[in-house]
Amino acid sequence: MSLLFSPLTLGQLELANRIIIAPMCQYSAENGQATDWHTIHLGSMALSGAGMLILEATAVLPNGRISYADLGLWDDKTEAALDKTLKSIRKYSSMPMAIQLAHAGRKASTRKPWEGGGTIAPDEHNGWQTIAPSAQAFNEGTALPSAMTLDEIDELILAFVSSAQRAERFPHPYPVRRGRRLAHQLRRPGAVLPGSGRHHGRVRRGQHGFAAQAGVSDGSRDGAVRDASHPRTPRPHVQSGGQHGGAQQRRL
Repeated sequence: MSLLFSPLTLGQLELANRIIIAPMCQYSAENGQATDWHTIHLGSMALSGAGMLILEATAVLPNGRISYADLGLWDDKTEAALDKTLKSIRKYSSMPMAIQLAHAGRKASTRKPWEGGGTIAPDEHNGWQTIAPSAQAFNEGTALPSAMTLDEIDELILAFVSSAQRAERFPHPYPVRRGRRLAHQLRRPGAVLPGSGRHHGRVRRGQHGFAAQAGVSDGSRDGAVRDASHPRTPRPHVQSGGQHGGAQQRRL
């Protein structure tokens, strides 16, 4: 049998095979709330026979959405909407599912891709003031984020914890939480957070955030972190081919 179709153990979770459906942003939520589209989309994926399904990036705060139509899990309304979707799916599928708890930071406040994408300014309809470890725009043409204070960093960590607690209440089996972009917020190369220093401080705060989320679990669900940080420091020239080039690429 192909290794792809062999079982896989992840912590306490047993997957029937190693096909994992990656998160796919749908840009179809209303005020962060899941809609009928999510029931149709996730329901079809849950009947595919894959080993696990990962939900799209789910914002822990309204200002953490990539676009104004992103999924959220920050209050009772967003929790109830997603809970309704998942309960409907659970009637017909027992596929293990995971959720990406997310905060987009300086990448937030954008239009839907089919609306051209791009940043929406804070004073425009569907836009808001973004936040980040430092007041540096993601790239040219994007809005300048507000530099986070220590209190705001702690509030963001608490938001991840609150969303993790809400995810714990979703119907089983729902065994995996993925803390996404907390690392992106706190580990961005070149950014200096208040009181954190550079690399080690950012790693420490990211670790604190993940540990706080793990603390709300009853031990029956596993978690992981996806570091979605974007390299912003100059990279050394990498030559293609040869042992030297391959080693350089691996280090980068």
